[in-house]
Amino acid sequence: EFGVLGGERSAAGAQILLKPSPRILAGLAYINGYSETGRLDTLTGSLNADLSGDRLEPAQIHAVSGTVQWRVSPRLTLGAWGAWFWTDYLESDARATTNTYLFSAAFSEPFNREGDLLAFLVGQPPRLYDGDGVPTDDDVGLHIEAFYRFSVNDNISITPGLILLTAPEHDDDNDAIVIGTLRTTFRF
Repeated sequence: EFGVLGGERSAAGAQILLKPSPRILAGLAYINGYSETGRLDTLTGSLNADLSGDRLEPAQIHAVSGTVQWRVSPRLTLGAWGAWFWTDYLESDARATTNTYLFSAAFSEPFNREGDLLAFLVGQPPRLYDGDGVPTDDDVGLHIEAFYRFSVNDNISITPGLILLTAPEHDDDNDAIVIGTLRTTFRF
């Protein structure tokens, strides 16, 4: 009941990617981990989910994720991703189940501008939705995002974006958060 080489945490996993057709890419991943504190420590989603209910005791953590990308046409790509985390505490009967998911749509060269990309994403940040001996996140918050990558030239792109977080911390009592982003990418 300790990490590899006696460490506070360890993880081992496997991933498989499949390309059943030239327009579809799919993947599955599994991770088996150990944490001395039982925390996921992803720094995403609700604090409760990230701490796996914050029992501060050793835990075995299993995670499974799946992803799919479908290039519907040369200019439209749809995607979906989801993951589940099971935290089983080792010194008690406590357990926590967390999930997260995302759906996306990307439009390449939407205004016939080479290198440009318009994308929309909607997903649920990690949420502890079920467990024994741990508090759960009763509400559901969403991450809604849109961005436009404007290609200045072959080496520089500028990407303005907008993010809306509904029910932050998966708590309907919290006001929504709106975030504006601006990213510049240099490729050399």
